[in-house]
Amino acid sequence: MVALTNGIPNFAGPPQSCWEQAKNRGRMPWVAFAEVLFAAEELRIEAEAKLMLSDFDVWIAVIKHGNGDWGEVDVKTRIANLNGLLNYGTLRSAFISSRGVPHVITTSGDRTSSTISVELRYQH
Repeated sequence: MVALTNGIPNFAGPPQSCWEQAKNRGRMPWVAFAEVLFAAEELRIEAEAKLMLSDFDVWIAVIKHGNGDWGEVDVKTRIANLNGLLNYGTLRSAFISSRGVPHVITTSGDRTSSTISVELRYQH
């Protein structure tokens, strides 16, 4: 489990994550400055996703998801996400990592948690 600080994953401890490296160099990706539409209280990363995704890929996906960039989802999911924003429904995004690994983020309707998992059906 990864702690969230203002909706941003907080990867603490060695080895230093890509997030910390970027922060220490003073280079933050542009997505860090976009407005956050929602934030979950905790981030869960499934075991397979931990093995296949870098900290940076997780961070970028969480930021995009929180900003309403749903990534590679279909129109039906986009509409469901917009409805979910208004009515506290489940939110789902799909992304492709820098290594080509398809992964999804699902946020519960009550916004208590978001889960990142690898799902090969989103692979292009």
